[in-house]
Amino acid sequence: NHGVEGPTDDPEILHFRARQMRNFLATLLLSQGVPMIVAGDEFARTQGGNNNAWCQDNETSWVDWNLAEENRELLEFTRELIRIFRRHPVLRRRKFFQGRPVRGAEIKDISWFRPDGEEMTEGDWRDPHARSLAVRLAGDAMDEVDERGRRITDDTLLILLNAHHRGVTFQMPERPGGNWEQVIDTREGHGRRRTRRLIKGGTAYRMEARSLALFRLRPAAEAAREQERPGEEETSAAAPPEAETLEQPATAEVVADSTAEAAPPGPGEPPTQSVFCQRSDAIVALDGDFCRGCSQRVFAGDGVHRELTPEMLERLGYATTPVPETEAQGEPTDEPDEADEPTE
Repeated sequence: NHGVEGPTDDPEILHFRARQMRNFLATLLLSQGVPMIVAGDEFARTQGGNNNAWCQDNETSWVDWNLAEENRELLEFTRELIRIFRRHPVLRRRKFFQGRPVRGAEIKDISWFRPDGEEMTEGDWRDPHARSLAVRLAGDAMDEVDERGRRITDDTLLILLNAHHRGVTFQMPERPGGNWEQVIDTREGHGRRRTRRLIKGGTAYRMEARSLALFRLRPAAEAAREQERPGEEETSAAAPPEAETLEQPATAEVVADSTAEAAPPGPGEPPTQSVFCQRSDAIVALDGDFCRGCSQRVFAGDGVHRELTPEMLERLGYATTPVPETEAQGEPTDEPDEADEPTE
């Protein structure tokens, strides 16, 4: 219940519950086999904890279609997951995984990794404290054919899962000739970050506490084709930020961490590089849009983090008088101190 049993108006708990809904929907639709969704799960319908409501002809079992509008963000997130599921045959395999290279493929058809990027061992699977792992599904190592006998191939997908109560940094597996394109990250309400950056193998990707992320291996040949696409310079200026980022050449967009060089803050996001974290009871620097004190994502109205206003700094006992423009910050001056004028 994340701190409160039943309904609540606490924005932090509501934010956490919404992310857990996205986590469970993503875990279901990115798993092998036929996904089973109960009517209304896609827009946060609840039976109030009743798991056997067949005889309840009341609000417990009825579907409130108004929730589809109230929770439109979750509905759109579910639709995107379904599109991904239908688009990628590697998520709809008809045969069991082999756990080894298939038909001359370079890598195993399925591989499991620790957050440090190393493949999991038997001891890792038995570790009772393990809360985070990654799975790579090799689309070019599918030993299956379609109805005409043609071999089925797909993109290679990488799923990062962090069930820990703190943020975890993952080292992205290396794959020659390609980089990882972020597709889904449940830390965002719509599942996608402001930009879909390319993450180079062997570098870091920061995962929020209890979150899931999906990546697609973007081959270098695909980036080269997009770079050679005629007329791209004329059309890219009018494209939305997300599409524009996707169309950029891989060599120009590869970054070490998806939180680095973040886009300017959007509505509802903090414009500062530091915030006051109530959990840490201190002023804490931000790591992208994450608090280094509590490892949670920071957004306006989250109930935990507050922007550093002059009034708050004064209450905390910090000086708010600005350094004169003629004086370099951090350097001593021989000029006598003058009475400070009130500042805003």
